[in-house]
Amino acid sequence: VSMLRFLIVILTLLTTIETQAQVAEWADTDLQVREGLQLWLDASRVNAFRKSANDSELASGTPVTSWPNAAAPKQRFEPPNENPKPKLIQIGDSWVMRFDGEADHFRMVGSGVNLESATVLIVAAPHSNQGDFRGFFASNAPEQKDYESGFTIDLGPGPTLKFEQVNFERRGFGGARDMLSAVYDFGTLHTIEAYIDRSMQEVRLRIDDGSREVRKLLPKEISFEQMTVGARFVNNGPGAQHVHGPFHGDIAEILVYDRMLSEDEIKAVRRYLSSKYKKLEDELPTELPTELPTELKLPASGGKALVKAENAPAIQMLQPGFSVREIPVELTNVNNVRFRADGKLVTLGYNGDIHLLSDTDGDGIEDE
Repeated sequence: VSMLRFLIVILTLLTTIETQAQVAEWADTDLQVREGLQLWLDASRVNAFRKSANDSELASGTPVTSWPNAAAPKQRFEPPNENPKPKLIQIGDSWVMRFDGEADHFRMVGSGVNLESATVLIVAAPHSNQGDFRGFFASNAPEQKDYESGFTIDLGPGPTLKFEQVNFERRGFGGARDMLSAVYDFGTLHTIEAYIDRSMQEVRLRIDDGSREVRKLLPKEISFEQMTVGARFVNNGPGAQHVHGPFHGDIAEILVYDRMLSEDEIKAVRRYLSSKYKKLEDELPTELPTELPTELKLPASGGKALVKAENAPAIQMLQPGFSVREIPVELTNVNNVRFRADGKLVTLGYNGDIHLLSDTDGDGIEDE
């Protein structure tokens, strides 16, 4: 029994050493929760990485050609050669990666990673939202849409005057949906926590210490073969898939674990991030755009900005004489609904799926 215990201890130590060895020596030592860490992008450690490689340090405002993954030091996130490059910006004692919202972004391909559950944390400060799904971070399988093969965390479909939309969309629960119930000023720093929980068959989104939303999940594998930072990888029109929706703002850090963290672990990670970015949070916002994007400007003749309705119903008929009944069927990506000549209800999704709906119990409502 003593020999067995000795072997177990040795194997445990070897496993721990192997796990820790995956993390770069230049990484932030204050992050203690490292088991299952697949992705760790930290703007504050870019110069530490360059120093370890005997390269010169970057001054604030310098375009960045490589953002290393501290959880897998051989992986590099790089901007395409023909694209402008995100800039490393120093604010006080902190560092962020700044994206211009025009075209710059980072890509990494060939990770070989696929996950069933995940914990994702993003520390970021959006500067504006011109609409069309401006992406914080996305993953995808080669030549496939992010929301079908991997997932996306972005600012949603419509332009906004404040940070008030987050769309967390992935394989298994497709369909864009705003999961942010709070409203924040642009330029302020926030921690976005996204959880993909296969065992509970749900996904959860948490912003700072407040807004929480839950979506049901179909348990399917998530591809991290390719990853995009500061944009998405998707094309719903003709032609090949490509980078889409460049992000305008700052990203300080991204953490991705290949599992659901325990309550104690997530509290420890929150403490690490809170301690690290409390001063930056107090110093922001800074260097925001001096005017609104064209899509958001008010007409010269005056007018008022649109305001979200409080407690709005899921469906509202503005034309009198109609009634609404919700059918007990959950379908994703649906944007066309029509009855055939024989009375069969047909739906078409923008991902190409076609569904035929049937009334199995004769109550007049399609349920299958």
